[in-house]
Amino acid sequence: MRAFILMLATAAGTAGCTPSAPPGCPTCARARLANEWCDACKVGYVAGVPIQCKVVFECIDAHGHKLMLRTIECPSCKAAIAINGFCETCRIGWLDGLAYYSRLTYHLAKGKACDPATLGCAACRGNASRYGWCAACGVGMIGNVAIRDRKDFDDGCRGYDLMITAVEASRRCDVCGLAIMTDTSCFRCRKTYKDGKEVGS
Repeated sequence: MRAFILMLATAAGTAGCTPSAPPGCPTCARARLANEWCDACKVGYVAGVPIQCKVVFECIDAHGHKLMLRTIECPSCKAAIAINGFCETCRIGWLDGLAYYSRLTYHLAKGKACDPATLGCAACRGNASRYGWCAACGVGMIGNVAIRDRKDFDDGCRGYDLMITAVEASRRCDVCGLAIMTDTSCFRCRKTYKDGKEVGS
């Protein structure tokens, strides 16, 4: 994981990222539901949120990975694998044997993406603009993803807030956006982050 972060940081070559997606792109419409990147518009989506910095998008790592489970040495990861849980030490979520490298995408994987315009509940449609729990429907929306387990929803909201902080920071410095997602330092701005906040600020 550390090598992956360093690779992304090295690849981050611009001082910041700016929006470039034109309206009405059919690839973007699909990408919003699949947490994917649109090469034509140079924008990716996670929980329906547009992300213009590819290094931040890749760091959020929206899809699970198959790993050789027998090679996992972390005791916390081993325990999490057995119960589809989250390892707080390595910050990896485990679901059906797949590894998710961010808290947000681990919880999103337990939900279902949808087009908010198709939701019959006005409260749920409103919640999809950011996040919120609808007691009437017994479902929480994190962006465009519906999650029925309240704990998964609550924990996923923490990951969503971190992502939004990283996306906003990436508009001035892409490496800061990456550092926010990974609790590391920006070599360009010489700032260190923990839980989305600058250490010492």
